[in-house]
Amino acid sequence: MKIVSRYAALVMAFAATLGAIGCAATPASDEASKLAVPDLVGVFSTGRWIVTLTSQGYMVEVDPETGAVNALIQFSAEDGVFRLRDISPPDWVDGEVYECVTNNWGEYDYMVDGDAVTTRLGRDPCSPRAMAFDGLTMTRIR
Repeated sequence: MKIVSRYAALVMAFAATLGAIGCAATPASDEASKLAVPDLVGVFSTGRWIVTLTSQGYMVEVDPETGAVNALIQFSAEDGVFRLRDISPPDWVDGEVYECVTNNWGEYDYMVDGDAVTTRLGRDPCSPRAMAFDGLTMTRIR
């Protein structure tokens, strides 16, 4: 878990820097620019990734073995709806999929049950992202 703490601190600093330089200045709507709800702020595990959700509205996926950042995603959550748009998708994403995930917001219903957050597809025009997030359970680790 030592790597989780080190990278969680790095991710928080990185997200704060992004906000300071204006990366979050182009949300799709005023709704998307709202800060994250407290239930969703923290460090989670998906079983494959360590996911940090910041109060500034950034989701950072990190490989727990290497510490490498897989994806940087902008998100908001309100009234049980989790909205997200990739800022820097995984390296393997290119072409039309890259254009889709960086230019379109996906919407997912979410449910918090204790330390677990589960997302269900609401509407996402990007099928690879929809497949990744539909039914995703993130379990809080701190």
